[in-house]
Amino acid sequence: MTTNVGGVPDQPQSEHETDQVSQNQKKEQGAKRKRMKERSEVWEHFDKEDLPSGMQAICKYCGMSYKCGAKKNGTSVLWAHISRCRKYPFNTPKDSKQSLLSFKSAKEPSGGTSGLTYHKFDAGSIRKALSFMVIVDELPFKFVEGIGFRHFCGVIEPRFNVPSRITVAKDCFETYLTEKRKLKNVLKRCNSRVSLTTDTWTSIQQINYMCLTVHFIDNNWKLHKRILNFCPISSHKGDDIGKEIEKCLLDWGLENVMCITVDNASSNDTAIGYMRRKINGWKTGVLKGRFLHMRCVAHIVNLVVSDGLKTVNESVQRVRHAVRFIKQSPARLQRFKKCVLDEKINTKKGLCLDVPTRWNSTYLMLNAAIELQDAFERYSGEDPHYVVDLNERDGKGSPDSDDWNNVRRLSEFLQAFYDLTLHVSGSLYVSLNLFFHELVSVAVLMKDLVSSDDVDMCLMACRMKEKYEKYWGDPEKINLLIFIAVVLDPRYKLDYVEWMITEIYDPIVASKLVDNVKVALNALYEEYRVSSSNDVNREEVSSSKDGKTPLSPKHKSIEVLKSKYKKHKCERDGDAKIELDKYLEEDTAEDIDEFDILSWWKFNCSRRPVNPTRRLVGNGGFPLAGAFPSKTRSSPLVSVTLVALGVFLIVGYLYSGSGKKDIVSRIEGEFSGTQELQKAIPLLKKAYSDGMHKVLHVGPDTCSVVSKLLKEEDTEAWGVEPYDLEDADSNCKSLVRKGIVRVADIKFPLPYRSQSFSLVIVSDALDYLSPKYLNKTLPELARVASDSIVIFTGFPGQQRARVTELSKFGRPAKMRSQSWWGRFFVQIGLEVNEAAAKKFDQASIKESYKPSCQVFHLKSFH
Repeated sequence: MTTNVGGVPDQPQSEHETDQVSQNQKKEQGAKRKRMKERSEVWEHFDKEDLPSGMQAICKYCGMSYKCGAKKNGTSVLWAHISRCRKYPFNTPKDSKQSLLSFKSAKEPSGGTSGLTYHKFDAGSIRKALSFMVIVDELPFKFVEGIGFRHFCGVIEPRFNVPSRITVAKDCFETYLTEKRKLKNVLKRCNSRVSLTTDTWTSIQQINYMCLTVHFIDNNWKLHKRILNFCPISSHKGDDIGKEIEKCLLDWGLENVMCITVDNASSNDTAIGYMRRKINGWKTGVLKGRFLHMRCVAHIVNLVVSDGLKTVNESVQRVRHAVRFIKQSPARLQRFKKCVLDEKINTKKGLCLDVPTRWNSTYLMLNAAIELQDAFERYSGEDPHYVVDLNERDGKGSPDSDDWNNVRRLSEFLQAFYDLTLHVSGSLYVSLNLFFHELVSVAVLMKDLVSSDDVDMCLMACRMKEKYEKYWGDPEKINLLIFIAVVLDPRYKLDYVEWMITEIYDPIVASKLVDNVKVALNALYEEYRVSSSNDVNREEVSSSKDGKTPLSPKHKSIEVLKSKYKKHKCERDGDAKIELDKYLEEDTAEDIDEFDILSWWKFNCSRRPVNPTRRLVGNGGFPLAGAFPSKTRSSPLVSVTLVALGVFLIVGYLYSGSGKKDIVSRIEGEFSGTQELQKAIPLLKKAYSDGMHKVLHVGPDTCSVVSKLLKEEDTEAWGVEPYDLEDADSNCKSLVRKGIVRVADIKFPLPYRSQSFSLVIVSDALDYLSPKYLNKTLPELARVASDSIVIFTGFPGQQRARVTELSKFGRPAKMRSQSWWGRFFVQIGLEVNEAAAKKFDQASIKESYKPSCQVFHLKSFH
């Protein structure tokens, strides 16, 4: 027992009191201890709440709760929830097949229209898009390793691992190989001639480079330009350039080269000579490479004008010094802009200083300064140093009114060359047929200035005329395809070229040049005619491949003799040149600014019917807008046209066919499926009702059928005419101009997209096709039809409306039985549309209509 200070002894504590004191002390110590921070990252997605049922983890996204208070409740269940939480924004499993909706912009490289589309995460597609961006935007490979780009990718798609610059470089090279294979396939299918342009230069690292570009037209008559090779070259020697071009052509599998456009360096003459020998050795040259060398027009213009501007007068120098004085100081330039505003000059042009080695920069400097003449005169009064400085500099002084008049005349003169350069430098449109007109205008302008009273302009024009005649004055050196291209422009033709040549050349030179153009045109036409005839002989000999048994040697000899007789008959009747003469005798087309020469030939070459005795095999032809396959006989005239148009920047390939016109005459007692169709249109309307809203008719006299269909309510109609339309009436020509009716060979792909029409109707066309071509034509008709196909064909033994000459398909009509057609439909996978056939029969009985031909109702493939 203890004693306290006051002498009163303390009372002893019980055991219960002692335990209670110890518990209170522990509670106080526990309250002072800090709560540990959750170490798992999963708690970034959950909140803890103390509920009556115990401690709960609540998902921040979907509100799902899980127990987390006891030690036995770990974080595994929480991680499992996050991996499948549908409201977690970054939770789309990598193997998920679910797509996400997004809006597609019309400005995307893939083309198309804007609208709602879908996408799903695909790392491979993102890497392809990344390599595409690096290539198109010309970005360095190390761009993908930048901190900002990686942060951007992490925000927009956290699941995508940004590759290194090495991987991106490999992806870009793989993209190059893929695109190269695609272009190779396109060029391989194009059994045509191509045009090439090439240039060489030396970089600041003293490395020689060469670029080779190909120009060609695709199946739809669209002009294309593609770079085939960009590579270092050992030297600028002609043989080295020629060997590099040869190596590139062999790598790409190109042999049919029409011309190569180069500048006027002497080494290029050697290179062209080397390539001419190689192409002639390949036996693919035209007239032994006569037109292979095409001198770059823009380069010649540059040489002509640069040579003339060597005698620049003092007026140009004064304007140049005035521009340089103002641009030397930002304060002067700001004061000059104020003068422009004070003079109320409404122009967006600013001062630009020329480069002595580039004449077009001199033109741009003078053109801009002329519009700012009043501002120069006002500036001379506001800046006292302006006149003083220009007088002290070379003693030229500031430009006066006479100087401005002189440079204005010079600017107008240079504008003709500037416009010419812009026109011939285009690569997205045909330019060769346009260049001749610019050439004529420049020649006339120089001719006038040579006799001008202005001494300076006269001297400059004389120097330029001398250089002009060096390249375009000698009839033996000039590439005559420049003139042939204008002859094959339906707006001008041969008479226009002859008249223009006499205007710009001396009579002796003009006469010789006109003769050379005529000889070259006929030689080029004859070259293609002969090659086409040789292809005819090869096809006639190999025609036995279409049969079940090969021809015996005796029959082969007979077939060869028959083909030679057909060739002899064509030459005897003058058919070899009738197409060219007929084209030149036709009226010229309307000369409008929006005239598209490729579109004109695309339509008119298909308008010229195919001669059944002239059909090419192998490398003879090329699809025209998807309508003519490689076995279609080509017209030499169209061949020459496309070659001429493709010389400078494009290549022409594709020929439509020459032959005789088909005239179908209806006589009493004979059958015409087209006339039966016109009678049956009301019945078809009842049988197909809503299926008649978009109709395509294929067959002769389609203009009359389409016109009648267009009169039906809620019906849109189009037509494909497999025959010539030269004698068409105004209504038919109007339908053709609007694109409602097209002229095309139905043996080959139709120029329409899949499921373009709800109903396709065919009459008087399939009976002329052999089973070989029916196997191609009927599936093509089913492709463009979304619902049904209706075929009007004759009964066996029935006489077709008389065709005064052979049909376009080169064979008489063959009427087949219903059982034959039934087996054929099953063979190619077409089913009978029984519902439509039943409705048609019921409507026929009700209207007392009995068709005089067979009518088949089929379903499309879709």
